[in-house]
Amino acid sequence: MSEQGFVVRFNGKLAIIEDAAQVRCTIARSLLPEQTNLGDFVIREDGQARFRIDYKITEERLRELRRLSDNQFD
Repeated sequence: MSEQGFVVRFNGKLAIIEDAAQVRCTIARSLLPEQTNLGDFVIREDGQARFRIDYKITEERLRELRRLSDNQFD
């Protein structure tokens, strides 16, 4: 099993990630890569100490948000 979700907030030394079921969990920000931004999809596989950014899923979400935003103003 893996831990995964989108970074929805930073709070000092903590980061809040939200999964597909909209369940939020708080993790130490130090478990994320330094370049992690809000909205990035992060994943930690079994046995791994730190999370990694999944750039493919992050980009897919950004494209979908842009598409929805563009359609809202049509």
